[in-house]
Amino acid sequence: MIPESTACPKFRKLCPNCGKYYPAEMAVCIQDRNMLITMDWNYDSNDLEAWLARSRFYGSKHCLRCSKHFKRTLDPYCPDDGGQLERCIPVEADGPTLEGKYQLKSYIGHGKLSRVYYAMEVGSLTPRVVKLLRPDLAEDEKTVKRYLEVARAAMTLQHPNIVKTYSADVAERSTPYVVTQYLPGLSLREELLKRNKIDTLSALNIFIELVRGLQYAHAHDVIHMNLTPSNIYVIQKGMTDSAMIVDFGAAERLFRDVQWQGEQSVAETTNVYGDPLGICPEFCVGKRPTFLSDIYQVGCCLYEALNGRPPFLRNNALATMMAHAKEEPDEFEPTVNETLKAITLACLNKRPEDRIQSATELRWLLEESKKELTEVGQQFA
Repeated sequence: MIPESTACPKFRKLCPNCGKYYPAEMAVCIQDRNMLITMDWNYDSNDLEAWLARSRFYGSKHCLRCSKHFKRTLDPYCPDDGGQLERCIPVEADGPTLEGKYQLKSYIGHGKLSRVYYAMEVGSLTPRVVKLLRPDLAEDEKTVKRYLEVARAAMTLQHPNIVKTYSADVAERSTPYVVTQYLPGLSLREELLKRNKIDTLSALNIFIELVRGLQYAHAHDVIHMNLTPSNIYVIQKGMTDSAMIVDFGAAERLFRDVQWQGEQSVAETTNVYGDPLGICPEFCVGKRPTFLSDIYQVGCCLYEALNGRPPFLRNNALATMMAHAKEEPDEFEPTVNETLKAITLACLNKRPEDRIQSATELRWLLEESKKELTEVGQQFA
Protein backbone atom coordinates (compact mmCIF):
# COMPACT_ATOMS: atom_id res chain seq x y z
CA MET A 1 0.00 0.00 0.00
CA ILE A 2 1.54 3.32 -1.07
CA PRO A 3 1.48 5.95 1.71
CA GLU A 4 -0.96 8.76 1.00
CA SER A 5 1.82 11.29 1.56
CA THR A 6 3.48 10.25 -1.72
CA ALA A 7 0.37 10.60 -3.86
CA CYS A 8 -0.12 14.38 -4.22
CA PRO A 9 -0.70 16.02 -7.64
CA LYS A 10 3.05 16.57 -8.06
CA PHE A 11 3.31 12.78 -8.47
CA ARG A 12 1.07 12.62 -11.52
CA LYS A 13 2.10 9.17 -12.78
CA LEU A 14 1.31 5.76 -11.37
CA CYS A 15 2.68 2.28 -11.98
CA PRO A 16 -0.38 0.10 -12.70
CA ASN A 17 1.48 -2.98 -11.46
CA CYS A 18 3.00 -1.99 -8.08
CA GLY A 19 0.97 1.17 -7.36
CA LYS A 20 4.01 3.41 -6.83
CA TYR A 21 3.60 7.11 -7.73
CA TYR A 22 6.16 9.10 -9.76
CA PRO A 23 6.75 12.70 -10.88
CA ALA A 24 5.28 13.75 -14.24
CA GLU A 25 8.65 13.58 -16.06
CA MET A 26 9.13 9.85 -15.32
CA ALA A 27 8.08 7.25 -17.94
CA VAL A 28 8.99 3.83 -16.48
CA CYS A 29 8.68 2.37 -12.97
CA ILE A 30 12.16 1.93 -11.49
CA GLN A 31 10.93 -1.02 -9.41
CA ASP A 32 9.38 -3.31 -12.04
CA ARG A 33 10.03 -1.46 -15.34
CA ASN A 34 6.34 -1.13 -16.21
CA MET A 35 5.16 1.86 -18.25
CA LEU A 36 3.61 4.57 -16.08
CA ILE A 37 0.12 5.95 -16.56
CA THR A 38 -0.84 9.60 -16.01
CA MET A 39 -3.21 10.33 -13.10
CA ASP A 40 -6.17 12.63 -13.73
CA TRP A 41 -6.26 15.32 -11.04
CA ASN A 42 -8.97 17.39 -12.71
CA TYR A 43 -11.64 18.16 -10.16
CA ASP A 44 -15.36 17.88 -10.82
CA SER A 45 -17.39 19.47 -8.00
CA ASN A 46 -19.95 16.65 -8.29
CA ASP A 47 -17.38 13.84 -8.13
CA LEU A 48 -17.03 12.81 -4.48
CA GLU A 49 -14.11 10.41 -4.97
CA ALA A 50 -12.09 12.90 -7.04
CA TRP A 51 -12.54 15.57 -4.39
CA LEU A 52 -11.68 13.16 -1.57
CA ALA A 53 -8.45 12.18 -3.34
CA ARG A 54 -7.37 15.83 -3.63
CA SER A 55 -8.56 16.91 -0.19
CA ARG A 56 -5.99 14.77 1.61
CA PHE A 57 -3.39 17.31 0.55
CA TYR A 58 -5.14 20.57 1.45
CA GLY A 59 -2.67 22.75 3.30
CA SER A 60 0.21 20.33 2.66
CA LYS A 61 3.50 21.09 0.91
CA HIS A 62 6.22 19.03 -0.74
CA CYS A 63 9.92 19.76 -1.14
CA LEU A 64 10.95 20.40 -4.76
CA ARG A 65 14.38 18.95 -4.00
CA CYS A 66 13.72 15.75 -1.99
CA SER A 67 9.95 15.39 -2.59
CA LYS A 68 9.26 14.87 1.13
CA HIS A 69 5.79 15.96 2.27
CA PHE A 70 4.80 18.17 5.21
CA LYS A 71 1.26 18.53 6.53
CA ARG A 72 -0.11 22.05 6.99
CA THR A 73 3.22 23.84 7.33
CA LEU A 74 3.80 27.57 6.96
CA ASP A 75 7.55 27.19 6.41
CA PRO A 76 8.79 28.17 2.91
CA TYR A 77 11.80 25.80 2.98
CA CYS A 78 12.37 22.11 3.73
CA PRO A 79 13.85 21.59 7.23
CA ASP A 80 15.85 18.57 5.93
CA ASP A 81 17.67 19.95 2.90
CA GLY A 82 16.61 23.60 2.56
CA GLY A 83 14.74 22.99 -0.69
CA GLN A 84 11.80 25.19 -1.59
CA LEU A 85 8.40 23.96 -0.40
CA GLU A 86 5.50 24.05 -2.85
CA ARG A 87 1.82 23.63 -2.02
CA CYS A 88 0.52 20.23 -3.08
CA ILE A 89 -2.76 21.79 -4.21
CA PRO A 90 -2.72 25.52 -5.08
CA VAL A 91 -6.49 26.05 -4.74
CA GLU A 92 -8.63 24.47 -2.04
CA ALA A 93 -12.00 24.08 -3.73
CA ASP A 94 -15.14 23.29 -1.76
CA GLY A 95 -16.29 19.72 -2.09
CA PRO A 96 -19.60 18.01 -2.83
CA THR A 97 -22.67 18.36 -0.59
CA LEU A 98 -23.96 15.26 1.23
CA GLU A 99 -27.74 14.91 1.54
CA GLY A 100 -27.92 18.40 0.04
CA LYS A 101 -27.12 19.55 3.57
CA TYR A 102 -23.42 19.13 4.50
CA GLN A 103 -20.82 20.69 2.21
CA LEU A 104 -17.36 19.18 2.55
CA LYS A 105 -14.66 21.80 3.04
CA SER A 106 -11.34 20.16 3.86
CA TYR A 107 -9.57 17.05 5.09
CA ILE A 108 -8.91 16.76 8.85
CA GLY A 109 -7.28 13.36 9.24
CA HIS A 110 -8.06 9.66 9.49
CA GLY A 111 -8.85 7.17 12.20
CA LYS A 112 -9.06 3.40 12.51
CA LEU A 113 -12.31 3.24 10.54
CA SER A 114 -12.86 6.58 8.86
CA ARG A 115 -11.45 9.44 6.85
CA VAL A 116 -12.47 12.63 8.65
CA TYR A 117 -13.47 15.92 6.98
CA TYR A 118 -14.45 19.41 8.05
CA ALA A 119 -17.83 20.39 6.63
CA MET A 120 -20.37 23.21 6.78
CA GLU A 121 -24.10 22.77 7.20
CA VAL A 122 -25.83 24.48 4.28
CA GLY A 123 -28.09 27.35 5.30
CA SER A 124 -27.05 27.69 8.95
CA LEU A 125 -23.30 27.69 8.09
CA THR A 126 -22.71 25.61 11.22
CA PRO A 127 -19.41 23.67 11.26
CA ARG A 128 -19.72 19.89 11.28
CA VAL A 129 -17.45 16.84 11.12
CA VAL A 130 -18.09 14.24 8.43
CA LYS A 131 -16.60 10.76 8.83
CA LEU A 132 -16.47 8.58 5.72
CA LEU A 133 -15.87 4.87 6.18
CA ARG A 134 -12.56 3.79 4.64
CA PRO A 135 -13.04 2.39 1.09
CA ASP A 136 -11.52 -1.00 1.96
CA LEU A 137 -13.99 -1.39 4.85
CA ALA A 138 -16.97 -0.08 2.87
CA GLU A 139 -16.86 -3.23 0.73
CA ASP A 140 -17.85 -5.43 3.69
CA GLU A 141 -21.60 -5.49 4.34
CA LYS A 142 -21.28 -6.48 8.01
CA THR A 143 -18.82 -3.66 8.69
CA VAL A 144 -21.05 -1.11 6.98
CA LYS A 145 -24.11 -2.34 8.89
CA ARG A 146 -22.33 -2.16 12.24
CA TYR A 147 -20.75 1.22 11.42
CA LEU A 148 -24.16 2.76 10.72
CA GLU A 149 -25.89 0.98 13.60
CA VAL A 150 -23.33 2.27 16.10
CA ALA A 151 -23.64 5.82 14.77
CA ARG A 152 -27.45 5.71 14.81
CA ALA A 153 -27.37 4.39 18.37
CA ALA A 154 -25.10 7.31 19.34
CA MET A 155 -27.72 9.71 17.96
CA THR A 156 -29.91 8.81 20.95
CA LEU A 157 -27.30 10.13 23.42
CA GLN A 158 -28.13 13.76 24.11
CA HIS A 159 -25.88 15.19 26.83
CA PRO A 160 -23.66 18.31 27.05
CA ASN A 161 -20.58 16.16 27.72
CA ILE A 162 -21.13 13.77 24.79
CA VAL A 163 -20.49 14.84 21.20
CA LYS A 164 -23.73 14.96 19.20
CA THR A 165 -24.25 12.69 16.18
CA TYR A 166 -26.62 14.21 13.61
CA SER A 167 -26.75 11.79 10.71
CA ALA A 168 -25.61 8.36 9.52
CA ASP A 169 -26.31 7.22 5.98
CA VAL A 170 -24.81 6.12 2.65
CA ALA A 171 -23.68 8.74 0.12
CA GLU A 172 -23.24 8.47 -3.63
CA ARG A 173 -21.11 5.55 -4.81
CA SER A 174 -22.17 3.66 -1.68
CA THR A 175 -19.90 5.59 0.72
CA PRO A 176 -21.16 5.22 4.33
CA TYR A 177 -20.77 8.39 6.38
CA VAL A 178 -21.53 9.87 9.79
CA VAL A 179 -22.05 13.56 10.64
CA THR A 180 -21.15 14.77 14.14
CA GLN A 181 -20.78 17.97 16.10
CA TYR A 182 -17.62 19.99 15.40
CA LEU A 183 -15.54 20.61 18.53
CA PRO A 184 -13.24 23.65 18.51
CA GLY A 185 -10.98 22.34 21.27
CA LEU A 186 -8.16 19.77 21.29
CA SER A 187 -8.28 16.14 22.33
CA LEU A 188 -6.76 15.29 25.70
CA ARG A 189 -3.98 13.56 23.74
CA GLU A 190 -3.19 16.81 21.90
CA GLU A 191 -3.41 18.80 25.15
CA LEU A 192 -0.88 16.45 26.74
CA LEU A 193 1.47 16.88 23.78
CA LYS A 194 1.19 20.63 24.30
CA ARG A 195 1.25 20.79 28.12
CA ASN A 196 3.08 17.52 28.95
CA LYS A 197 0.74 16.98 31.91
CA ILE A 198 -2.44 18.54 33.31
CA ASP A 199 -2.41 20.45 36.62
CA THR A 200 -4.54 19.08 39.45
CA LEU A 201 -7.41 21.58 39.31
CA SER A 202 -7.71 21.41 35.51
CA ALA A 203 -7.63 17.60 35.66
CA LEU A 204 -10.46 17.64 38.21
CA ASN A 205 -12.55 19.99 36.06
CA ILE A 206 -11.97 17.86 32.95
CA PHE A 207 -12.66 14.49 34.59
CA ILE A 208 -15.72 15.61 36.58
CA GLU A 209 -17.31 16.67 33.27
CA LEU A 210 -16.09 13.50 31.55
CA VAL A 211 -17.61 11.27 34.22
CA ARG A 212 -20.82 13.30 34.12
CA GLY A 213 -21.20 12.28 30.46
CA LEU A 214 -20.24 8.69 31.26
CA GLN A 215 -22.82 8.61 34.06
CA TYR A 216 -25.51 9.56 31.53
CA ALA A 217 -24.34 6.95 28.98
CA HIS A 218 -24.32 4.19 31.59
CA ALA A 219 -27.83 5.19 32.69
CA HIS A 220 -28.88 4.58 29.06
CA ASP A 221 -27.22 1.14 28.97
CA VAL A 222 -24.27 2.24 26.81
CA ILE A 223 -20.65 1.33 27.55
CA HIS A 224 -17.98 3.25 25.63
CA MET A 225 -15.26 0.52 25.77
CA ASN A 226 -12.58 2.68 24.12
CA LEU A 227 -12.06 5.69 26.39
CA THR A 228 -8.62 7.04 25.51
CA PRO A 229 -7.11 10.56 25.56
CA SER A 230 -7.84 10.70 21.81
CA ASN A 231 -11.57 10.21 22.48
CA ILE A 232 -11.82 12.92 25.14
CA TYR A 233 -11.96 16.54 23.96
CA VAL A 234 -10.96 19.40 26.24
CA ILE A 235 -13.15 22.43 25.66
CA GLN A 236 -13.57 25.74 27.44
CA LYS A 237 -16.66 26.33 29.56
CA GLY A 238 -16.33 29.91 30.67
CA MET A 239 -12.87 30.22 32.20
CA THR A 240 -12.46 26.54 33.12
CA ASP A 241 -11.62 23.35 31.25
CA SER A 242 -14.48 20.98 30.47
CA ALA A 243 -14.67 17.73 28.52
CA MET A 244 -16.69 15.96 25.86
CA ILE A 245 -16.63 12.27 25.02
CA VAL A 246 -16.42 11.33 21.35
CA ASP A 247 -16.69 8.08 19.38
CA PHE A 248 -18.94 5.58 21.08
CA GLY A 249 -17.65 3.31 18.33
CA ALA A 250 -17.73 0.07 20.29
CA ALA A 251 -20.96 0.49 22.24
CA GLU A 252 -21.50 -2.78 24.12
CA ARG A 253 -25.21 -3.02 23.42
CA LEU A 254 -24.29 -3.85 19.82
CA PHE A 255 -22.33 -6.92 20.96
CA ARG A 256 -25.13 -8.89 22.60
CA ASP A 257 -24.49 -11.97 20.44
CA VAL A 258 -20.67 -11.94 20.52
CA GLN A 259 -19.05 -15.04 21.98
CA TRP A 260 -17.01 -13.74 24.91
CA GLN A 261 -15.72 -17.07 26.18
CA GLY A 262 -12.08 -18.06 25.63
CA GLU A 263 -8.87 -16.19 25.00
CA GLN A 264 -8.56 -13.78 22.09
CA SER A 265 -5.51 -12.95 20.01
CA VAL A 266 -3.89 -9.51 20.25
CA ALA A 267 -5.25 -8.64 16.81
CA GLU A 268 -8.79 -9.73 17.71
CA THR A 269 -8.71 -7.94 21.06
CA THR A 270 -7.36 -4.63 19.77
CA ASN A 271 -9.71 -4.78 16.79
CA VAL A 272 -12.69 -4.85 19.17
CA TYR A 273 -11.35 -2.78 22.04
CA GLY A 274 -8.88 -0.36 20.47
CA ASP A 275 -5.74 1.09 22.01
CA PRO A 276 -3.61 -1.37 24.06
CA LEU A 277 -2.44 1.59 26.21
CA GLY A 278 -5.89 1.68 27.81
CA ILE A 279 -7.07 -1.89 27.53
CA CYS A 280 -8.82 -3.47 30.53
CA PRO A 281 -7.49 -6.64 32.21
CA GLU A 282 -10.78 -8.45 31.54
CA PHE A 283 -10.55 -7.64 27.81
CA CYS A 284 -7.27 -9.55 27.58
CA VAL A 285 -8.99 -12.83 28.40
CA GLY A 286 -12.07 -12.30 26.24
CA LYS A 287 -14.52 -11.47 29.05
CA ARG A 288 -17.64 -9.43 28.38
CA PRO A 289 -17.15 -5.71 29.12
CA THR A 290 -19.19 -4.00 31.82
CA PHE A 291 -19.68 -0.47 33.09
CA LEU A 292 -16.63 -1.11 35.29
CA SER A 293 -14.50 -1.51 32.15
CA ASP A 294 -15.15 2.18 31.43
CA ILE A 295 -14.13 3.02 35.01
CA TYR A 296 -10.77 1.30 34.42
CA GLN A 297 -10.22 3.27 31.21
CA VAL A 298 -11.06 6.54 32.98
CA GLY A 299 -8.33 5.57 35.46
CA CYS A 300 -5.85 5.10 32.59
CA CYS A 301 -6.72 8.52 31.16
CA LEU A 302 -6.55 10.21 34.57
CA TYR A 303 -3.16 8.61 35.26
CA GLU A 304 -1.81 9.88 31.93
CA ALA A 305 -3.24 13.38 32.47
CA LEU A 306 -1.56 13.67 35.86
CA ASN A 307 1.78 12.04 34.96
CA GLY A 308 2.22 12.87 31.26
CA ARG A 309 2.55 9.16 30.39
CA PRO A 310 0.31 6.06 30.37
CA PRO A 311 0.21 3.76 33.42
CA PHE A 312 1.73 0.93 31.36
CA LEU A 313 4.11 1.67 28.50
CA ARG A 314 5.99 -1.37 27.23
CA ASN A 315 7.95 -2.29 24.09
CA ASN A 316 5.03 -3.73 22.12
CA ALA A 317 1.25 -4.18 22.18
CA LEU A 318 1.36 -7.68 23.68
CA ALA A 319 3.69 -6.65 26.54
CA THR A 320 1.51 -3.60 27.26
CA MET A 321 -1.64 -5.74 27.36
CA MET A 322 0.01 -8.24 29.70
CA ALA A 323 1.07 -5.38 31.98
CA HIS A 324 -2.56 -4.26 32.21
CA ALA A 325 -3.53 -7.82 33.07
CA LYS A 326 -0.85 -8.63 35.66
CA GLU A 327 1.31 -5.67 36.75
CA GLU A 328 0.82 -2.69 39.03
CA PRO A 329 0.86 0.78 37.41
CA ASP A 330 4.20 2.52 37.05
CA GLU A 331 5.19 4.93 39.83
CA PHE A 332 3.35 8.26 39.93
CA GLU A 333 5.19 11.54 39.56
CA PRO A 334 6.04 12.95 43.05
CA THR A 335 3.94 16.09 42.41
CA VAL A 336 0.65 14.18 41.94
CA ASN A 337 -2.02 15.03 44.51
CA GLU A 338 -2.39 12.12 46.99
CA THR A 339 -6.19 12.08 46.90
CA LEU A 340 -6.23 11.97 43.10
CA LYS A 341 -3.56 9.27 43.18
CA ALA A 342 -5.79 7.15 45.44
CA ILE A 343 -8.82 7.69 43.16
CA THR A 344 -6.79 6.73 40.09
CA LEU A 345 -5.50 3.54 41.71
CA ALA A 346 -9.04 2.65 42.82
CA CYS A 347 -10.10 2.83 39.16
CA LEU A 348 -7.15 0.68 38.07
CA ASN A 349 -7.75 -2.39 40.22
CA LYS A 350 -7.36 -5.58 38.18
CA ARG A 351 -10.57 -7.16 39.42
CA PRO A 352 -13.70 -5.21 38.40
CA GLU A 353 -15.33 -5.85 41.79
CA ASP A 354 -12.41 -4.07 43.52
CA ARG A 355 -12.75 -0.87 41.44
CA ILE A 356 -14.86 2.19 42.09
CA GLN A 357 -18.27 0.69 41.38
CA SER A 358 -20.03 3.34 39.30
CA ALA A 359 -19.62 6.59 37.40
CA THR A 360 -21.85 8.18 40.05
CA GLU A 361 -19.46 7.16 42.84
CA LEU A 362 -16.43 8.28 40.82
CA ARG A 363 -17.99 11.67 40.09
CA TRP A 364 -18.74 12.16 43.81
CA LEU A 365 -15.13 11.33 44.75
CA LEU A 366 -13.76 13.76 42.18
CA GLU A 367 -16.12 16.53 43.28
CA GLU A 368 -15.16 15.98 46.94
CA SER A 369 -11.48 16.12 45.96
CA LYS A 370 -12.07 19.40 44.12
CA LYS A 371 -13.95 20.83 47.13
CA GLU A 372 -11.08 19.82 49.41
CA LEU A 373 -8.48 21.35 47.09
CA THR A 374 -10.48 24.60 46.79
CA GLU A 375 -10.87 24.90 50.57
CA VAL A 376 -7.15 24.39 51.12
CA GLY A 377 -6.40 27.03 48.47
CA GLN A 378 -8.73 29.52 50.19
CA GLN A 379 -7.02 28.96 53.54
CA PHE A 380 -3.66 29.96 52.08
CA ALA A 381 -5.03 32.80 49.93
